[in-house]
Amino acid sequence: MAVVMQILVYNIIKRYNYSVWISVFIYYCISPFYIATFNGMRQYLAIAVFIVALKYIEQKKIFKYIVFLLLGGFFFHESILVFIPLYYILNKTISIKGKLLAFLLTIAGSLAIDELISYTPYIVYLTRDRETHISSFTYIFAGISILFIIFWNKLNSFKSKLIMENMNLFCFLSLLVVLLQSNGVLIQMTLRMNSYFFFVYIILVPAVISSIKNVHMRIGMYFSLHLVLLLYLVRTICFNGHLYDLVPYSMNFNLFK
Repeated sequence: MAVVMQILVYNIIKRYNYSVWISVFIYYCISPFYIATFNGMRQYLAIAVFIVALKYIEQKKIFKYIVFLLLGGFFFHESILVFIPLYYILNKTISIKGKLLAFLLTIAGSLAIDELISYTPYIVYLTRDRETHISSFTYIFAGISILFIIFWNKLNSFKSKLIMENMNLFCFLSLLVVLLQSNGVLIQMTLRMNSYFFFVYIILVPAVISSIKNVHMRIGMYFSLHLVLLLYLVRTICFNGHLYDLVPYSMNFNLFK
């Protein structure tokens, strides 16, 4: 499965091809991407399938899009099936009023989510007590997505810009739900769903930097990004490695048992 995951990610990066090295670097340095697959391989395979299937939205091939997601749900993780309706949204221009309405509905839904879930079979999740810490990086990523929303029209054109814009919008809205929640289980569930949108940042960030026409500014952005990613990786391994079972590291020589 790990090999299949890397092949899918490679195909995603290669298809958009803004800056292969930067995309790969982001993928391996940011813990919600590569490192998170250590404990959630099946869902991340489904996420990769979803990102691959975005091309069928651009090509307006609904049958292939649905088949891809159905296969992803059957072989990997059923959560991917929730995103079938996005075929009708991701390639559409959402007006400022539409974005504002989505923002207000998200806030209202977040405040009433406990009540809504109480009428479904998933009410059992409300009775579970699990402490979930919202990291400072969740706030940072939410801030980054807001900046993209505010300054999106200032960006130069690049491949799949409209779909990337809408994926970023949904990423922000799902992070907003997380920040407004107090139930640990619901936070984890929402973060898992957010992963489908957040994964696109391995393409979006290089695309935005590559669209900068000022050479010196573009080089400065690349340098700063490398530095931040390295520091983030060191922090993840050295200070939070226990969360991903990265430390203490133990060699496994029982390859055939």
